[in-house]
Amino acid sequence: MRYSGYKNPTHAVAELIDNSIEAGAKHVELLCMSEWNDDKSRYVVKEIAVLDDGDGMDKETLRRALKFGDGTRSDTGSIGRFGVGLPASSLSQCRRVDVYTWRGSSKKALHTYLDLDKINEGHDEVPVPTRVKLPEEWRKTSKHLSEKSGTIVIWSKLDKFAWKRSSTIFKHSEFLVGRIYRKFLTKGLSIRMAAYTHTDLYVNPDQDDDSKERYVKPNDPLYLMTPSSTPGEWGKKPMFSKDGDKWEDKIPVTFKGRKRIVTVRYSVVKPEVRDKDLSGATPHGKHAGSNIGISIIRANRELDMDVNLVTSYDPRERWWGAEIDFPTTLDDFFGVTNSKQGATTFSDMAKSIREVVGNKGEQTRIRELREDGDLVSAAMAELVLKILPRIRNLSDQIKVKARGTRTQRHTSVDVKIEDIVAKKRKEEGHPGRSDESEKESEAEREQGIRDELINTGSDEKDAELKARNIIQDKDKFVWTKTTMSGSQFFDVTPKSGIIHIKLNVNHAAYKNLVEVVEEMPQNINPEIAYMRLNRAREGLRLLLASWGRYEDETFDDKKRREIADYRYNWGSVLEEFLEPNRE
Repeated sequence: MRYSGYKNPTHAVAELIDNSIEAGAKHVELLCMSEWNDDKSRYVVKEIAVLDDGDGMDKETLRRALKFGDGTRSDTGSIGRFGVGLPASSLSQCRRVDVYTWRGSSKKALHTYLDLDKINEGHDEVPVPTRVKLPEEWRKTSKHLSEKSGTIVIWSKLDKFAWKRSSTIFKHSEFLVGRIYRKFLTKGLSIRMAAYTHTDLYVNPDQDDDSKERYVKPNDPLYLMTPSSTPGEWGKKPMFSKDGDKWEDKIPVTFKGRKRIVTVRYSVVKPEVRDKDLSGATPHGKHAGSNIGISIIRANRELDMDVNLVTSYDPRERWWGAEIDFPTTLDDFFGVTNSKQGATTFSDMAKSIREVVGNKGEQTRIRELREDGDLVSAAMAELVLKILPRIRNLSDQIKVKARGTRTQRHTSVDVKIEDIVAKKRKEEGHPGRSDESEKESEAEREQGIRDELINTGSDEKDAELKARNIIQDKDKFVWTKTTMSGSQFFDVTPKSGIIHIKLNVNHAAYKNLVEVVEEMPQNINPEIAYMRLNRAREGLRLLLASWGRYEDETFDDKKRREIADYRYNWGSVLEEFLEPNRE
């Protein structure tokens, strides 16, 4: 049980905060107690406590709360899950957990504990609770102690706790705790973090970060809540806007014979923010960069930020937000984990659908699931497919607006060399099949391009927006990503005056040549940039090596001469396309 799979100590602490919220707490405090360590020449955290002013527990409830699988929260809609949160989260981080709880007076608190060393010596797993006085050091360090009722959980013997300094604990926890409990924080919940030493039981703001306190602010990945932890002026006003009048989708889901509602909300960055910071290099841009993904919300509490429908390395993905909100009655449908750190069924299906989307592959997947009798997975696939087009539309809004901004500021950047060369070759007597359809009306061409994009897997609204922009920008080449059967790297379709190039995202060449350099962030870490460019260089070398081997394995002289002619003719066109770059 010590290896319960918590992603980090903050997620383990979150289990204790969950219990406080269920107990009706208005104030929760995360307190660290440090001692000087001569070997490390610094203060090291020796004890961690979560204190609340909730309802407290009676003797029976307290003992049950520390026993595995004997939790007390079973009401429908509760934030809890399987009754293992307190012991599992605690022992995943430490060898001893003490619990003090009271109703009426903290001087007559009930106390018991779990101690692995004592259990190994043959002592009871959870001793019978006894009446004791709340330790004075915790009374002094708390700012929200209630004599009426409350609970304090103390972790000691921190053998598996990854962070040794209170400043590190706060640094890693404040951002995540603010996001997990943002909906509670905006409705009156207070979460205080503070650090002390056993010799100085007070907070001195003049000392280093180990001794400072802070109150957690909401961290809203939709950037609609105020006030928030977003740096600067955007912590006081929304940085994003709701995505249109229908920014909130109510999607019905039938599970175990009953219809439930899944609510999905969408937001997009305000123009005045986007126009000043395309790369996300500002403090508020970096803040948004740490919130990329789709927030999964259960019982007003975030489980995870899922990135399976997101191009996580694209810096522009930070400029939109989405959250999926569902009731606890859909726990099994979404695949909520015991530790409340994710919705595995949704995440697995999102990844699966993204891999097959395009060429109607997603509909084939749903049909196969139904034929196999897996109606739950089929329903989840349909839910993902209702969300995916909105996500892509948000992403494309950012990309289209970003392109427009670049055009205004750096016109030369958006000059498309391929369009110039194609026009030049046509004028020099090298017409193409796509040139004939340029004579069609703009409406006909737009409709043809729209239909082609839909056939490739684009959503109808998404395809309409792209087709309109292609006509307005007078683009000759259109690039899309899709999945293809067989081993072809790309496909070429001349239609409606354009040359449509479809890249097969499942092909190894895409992963090693395109994906690693596509949309390179402006503020990318130099080591990551070197790794990606080195991988692209290796991919290009292997691309040419594979062609060389292809010719080498061709023993038919006539066919080999034809291949050599193709290579020569393509090389001539390739040189013409690449030559303008030197100018």
